[in-house]
This record gives sequence, C-alpha cells and structure tokens, in this order.
Amino acid sequence: MRIKDKYYRWKENKRYKKFKNCYLPYPFFDKKRDCFEWVRREENDFGIFYDVNPSLYEVLGNVAYSGLIYHYEAKVLTRMRDTVWEAKTEISHGHSFVDVVDALYEYPVSFRIPDEFKSEYSKQELDYLMKVQKYLNFIGVKEKPYLEEKNAIYKTYLELEKEKKTIKNRILYYKNLKAERKLALQEKFERSENPKVKEYANYHYCKPKEKNILNAYLSGKKQEFISPLYSFHSSDIHQKYFLIDEEYNYLAILEIIEEIKIPFNELNEEIVYYDKTKYKTFLEYKKELKEQFKEDFKDFNEGTFTENSYVLIEKLKIERIDKK
Repeated sequence: MRIKDKYYRWKENKRYKKFKNCYLPYPFFDKKRDCFEWVRREENDFGIFYDVNPSLYEVLGNVAYSGLIYHYEAKVLTRMRDTVWEAKTEISHGHSFVDVVDALYEYPVSFRIPDEFKSEYSKQELDYLMKVQKYLNFIGVKEKPYLEEKNAIYKTYLELEKEKKTIKNRILYYKNLKAERKLALQEKFERSENPKVKEYANYHYCKPKEKNILNAYLSGKKQEFISPLYSFHSSDIHQKYFLIDEEYNYLAILEIIEEIKIPFNELNEEIVYYDKTKYKTFLEYKKELKEQFKEDFKDFNEGTFTENSYVLIEKLKIERIDKK
C-alpha cells in the first residue's frame, strides 16, 4: 500500500509541478486525462500536497475556511454492518446546491425541504427544485426500484463472508459483487432511458396567471388560445401544451386542433370565452384585449393594431391528466 501511495504522489507531483508556486487556484485542462480542474499547492501542518477539484467553489472554500450547507429530507437507504438495506426518512445535507440536486435526482419521490431549512435556500433555488421534482414525479421516475433484489444479493454476500474462504466461495463472492454492480447500472439506465422524456420533448407549457382561467380550461368552458395574427405566423396545428398551476402540478394536455383567423371587430362571445366574474360585459373584455394586442404588436414591430387587424384563434382539445 505504501508503494502504491508513493507512486500516486510521484505522478501527482509530476502532473502539477508547474503549479508549485500557485497558492490560489489555477485553471488547468489536462489533455491526457481530458478533464478540467482547479489546482493549488497547499502547505500546512499536515504536509505539502495539491488541492485539486473541478469546482472553484470547493477550492476557494478550502482556502478561506468557508462553505455552505443545505439541509433536506429524503427516504435514504441505510444499513448497519451485517444487515440489509433499509429505507429510512432522514434529514441529510449537502455543501453545495449541486449536492442537493443530486439528492433530488436520487430520491425524487420522498425528497423535500422541511420548513425550518427553507431559509437556507433562495427563492429561485426552491422554485427550481419544485419544478424538477414535479416533472420527475409526473414522468414516473421511481425511487430505488430494486431494493428487494439488492437485499437478496447482499444476504448472499453476508453468508459468503461467514463461510470458509475456499476458491469456490471466492468465485461466488466476486460473482455476487458483479451482480450487485450490474443491478446498480440497470437501475441507472432505466431511470435515464425514460421514454416519456422523448415523448414530451416538444410539449410547451401553459400556466394561466388567473385561477379562474385555469379552472375554465379544466371545465371545458375555455377551449381556445387567442392572439394577434403576426406576419411571421406559421401553423401550430397539433402542437401540445401541458396545463399547469402555480405549483407546477400537471393538470391537463391541450392540443391545438384548428386555427381560425378573423378581423378583431368580428370577435364575439360565441367565439371566445371571457371571465364573467372579472368583466361585466364582453365589450369590456374586448376593450382590454385590444390594448393588450396593441402592446404585443409594438413588441414585435408589427405596426399598429386596429379594429380591422386579424386575430388568431387556436381551438383546443383538452385531455385531463389522471392523478395516480
């Protein structure tokens, strides 16, 4: 073991010798190993060595004796010596936001941020975690699907450890290790090869700002998108959208099945839905819509929107998503 350590140290010193005077991190791309690293030389009471890490955050934290901590809760797999794996809900933590994202990907079902630790996160970090978790749950990413199989393999491992170390037992022992690694790879590939990701790749999102409009889609009262007809318009027939709420729950799939182009002055309440709890009359809604379309035309340098300008009405097929 000493010879191996010395050889590793010799290789490290040879690789990083040009940085022997760099006490703050230096960006280094190693062509031989095809990897990027931050490198600095460390000299302290424990000796002289190189602090090497792909993360600048980690290396600077080591220099300044500083760091971050993010707590989260998840149903993690734990085991004591001579026992099988067991899923237990525990408070754990990471020292970077990336660590937390890793945990979310590993435990997409049970992962959550307890209220007492939410102050450790920014609003955009919490939003990111919520959106990713809702998506992973929606496409059915499983959490540790092969726990029983893993435990069956580990039980065999424990039995072989207790038995006499014969050549036959050593062969069985290494076969057992190979089976465990194969199962771990299978679990990772099944998660990464989720076919729904490809199926939903071209879906867009529809997140109404007002709850009444969201409910109107879900009840079938509102079955269209309406927008100004731009000069650069191309047909979106069969384009699909996920209808989501403020918390990114997936509620329905909207599909454009028909396009209607008419002058704005021909718009009436038989053609498009309007919120009768917000507007007293359709004319009041139409007046606000016109002002909005004027702004939209300005944003896209389409000139002036008038009563005679055309609008695009995209009729929708609405399919509610069953909650499992």
